[in-house]
Amino acid sequence: MADKVLVVDDDADNCSLLQFTLEQAGYQVVICPNGRNALDKVREEKPRAVILDVMLPGMDGVTIAKKMNDDDEMKKIPIIVSSSMDSSKGLFQGLFNVAKFLSKPFNPEDLLEELKNAIAGA
Repeated sequence: MADKVLVVDDDADNCSLLQFTLEQAGYQVVICPNGRNALDKVREEKPRAVILDVMLPGMDGVTIAKKMNDDDEMKKIPIIVSSSMDSSKGLFQGLFNVAKFLSKPFNPEDLLEELKNAIAGA
């Protein structure tokens, strides 16, 4: 069975690109287009990893990562943060569950490599 990855991003084009890239690599992909529903989606879908944008409607990526980090079950799920805001990278330091910060636009091969490593290390 394919590993499930939750993509939390409000940019439809970015979601489409990520979904295509991940599905081509054999992952099952679930999209959540806002921060408001992200934690519920994590609990419901139980993904092997989360790809998380920073700027989201409803709840930002930093808050989502912190809430996941504080939850006994969700903190085991690695997060790859993807953002065009390099300055937000420091906001994620010290969070156990954040496996990698990738600046947009990123190379799809780099994402797949980091995702594979994050899942293997979880």
